[in-house]
Amino acid sequence: LRVKVDYDSVPNDVKKTADFFLHPEESVEEIEKSLIGIAKDTQQDVIAKKIKEVVASKGIILVGVTEDVIAKVLKEAMK
Repeated sequence: LRVKVDYDSVPNDVKKTADFFLHPEESVEEIEKSLIGIAKDTQQDVIAKKIKEVVASKGIILVGVTEDVIAKVLKEAMK
């Protein structure tokens, strides 16, 4: 999983690429949009919870990656 983050003190743009699947495929944009504006110092578990909320509310199915992994990689990208 790779995450490209354009940010100042908060993400302005987030793009994820990896060898994982999600259904529906276009829902990756919903997850990316949910991460825009998250403060750089936001705890990883809070980010994961936000992603989990989007996944649950949109009925997204993740295969090969978890919300926790996405949150971890995002935090690493914002260092």
